[in-house]
Amino acid sequence: MNTDNITFFSRVMRVIFLLLLSASTFSFAQDAIQGTWATQADSYRGKNEQRFTFVFPGNGTVSSRVWGTDLYTDDCSIASAAVHAGLITPQNGGVVTIEIRPGAASYQGSTRNGVVSQGYGGFAGSFVFVNTGSTTVIPTPPSNAIQGTWATQADSYRGKNGQRFTFVFPGNGTVSSRVWGTDLYTDDCSIASAAVHAGLITPQNGGVVTIEIRPGAASYQGSTRNGVVSQGYGSWTGSFVFIK
Repeated sequence: MNTDNITFFSRVMRVIFLLLLSASTFSFAQDAIQGTWATQADSYRGKNEQRFTFVFPGNGTVSSRVWGTDLYTDDCSIASAAVHAGLITPQNGGVVTIEIRPGAASYQGSTRNGVVSQGYGGFAGSFVFVNTGSTTVIPTPPSNAIQGTWATQADSYRGKNGQRFTFVFPGNGTVSSRVWGTDLYTDDCSIASAAVHAGLITPQNGGVVTIEIRPGAASYQGSTRNGVVSQGYGSWTGSFVFIK
């Protein structure tokens, strides 16, 4: 086969690959169910082992209707249970896949990611989340994004006030105790842990965030958000905020 034929063959294969990729993406979008933050799984009760994918909008309100841990009652708010499971955030929403399961004799309560899930006794239907690798929407980072770790701080950018920097943080992260402030954070925070506090990413999935460098402040307010305790502090020499 000469060079021209090889080039032509390579181009044909590339076109076929792109067409197949587009078709699979379209199929995924067609199969997904547009949910709300009140959507429950009890209408699928009895369809055991069948899977359903839901798209939930951002700016959601977490419901008190969450029972169970990992295995949830089917009358939960699916979106709120997904926040509890660390798969999406109320601010960003996202895509999750559930698998229908039979009822269980009991369900264990717990507090995760700022969501209180209650315990319960016997119930008629359940569901679990299925992590298929494509169930959570994570923004595509720009080409100039910085690969961060869960120990990355912003103090090395101190003084670059008004400049913005985008970081990519890996999943399976460990939240640090190095978080001071609320909305305005000291620049020696763990940026990733502050982003969890701000509801922008989760430790399980990681994600992409953009910060803007700010001058130091006279004081920083502490608070507890999304399962992260941020401490208050007095005067500090450098700060940052998240650009949402």
